[in-house]
Amino acid sequence: MLFQSAFAVRGHYRGVMRKLARLHELAEQFQKNAKNQPLPQECRCDTNAKTAVIFVSGFNGLGVHTLLTINRIFGGVFSNFVFIQAGVVDAGNFKGSGEIEKLKEHIKSEAEQYAECMRRLGYYAESATDIGTDVVEVAGELAAQIASKFQNAVFFGGQLVFENESVITRFLHNHTVFAMQRKLFQQGLPFLVLPIRV
Repeated sequence: MLFQSAFAVRGHYRGVMRKLARLHELAEQFQKNAKNQPLPQECRCDTNAKTAVIFVSGFNGLGVHTLLTINRIFGGVFSNFVFIQAGVVDAGNFKGSGEIEKLKEHIKSEAEQYAECMRRLGYYAESATDIGTDVVEVAGELAAQIASKFQNAVFFGGQLVFENESVITRFLHNHTVFAMQRKLFQQGLPFLVLPIRV
């Protein structure tokens, strides 16, 4: 019974990875299209303008799909885009200060790819990253810093939604975005969760 359950979980994750591959192709295409744009003049930062703040977990299909969904729903509303990424330090990657620095550089590079794409598309964009042992706490601290700089910030996160939702899919997949939503609500910050169908 235990082995059957393990194989079922493994099969589920493999199926999800195949579905996510399409989203990752979207990320690659988005980045390619942005890089083909001529580099515009640097946009001035207007901290009073509407600002979309997007939580990301690397430069991937989920983050790009969330960004494109914001533009589709709120087209033209946001002048600024900020990308927040929190890295988690755990026993697996805590092997000395060198590894910590690599983790910091990695998450900064991933979040900055979004900002670079949006600058190419003519928007003011920046990224904010940090590391810690609790992703929700780190993200909450970064959100507070961004909210103090941008007076009209709205926070966004993407959540995978499966066609055939079940108790198993709810159990197996990360719901960090909802924990972050609660954290930001406690801080009085608006947070919208956008469904990403797979």
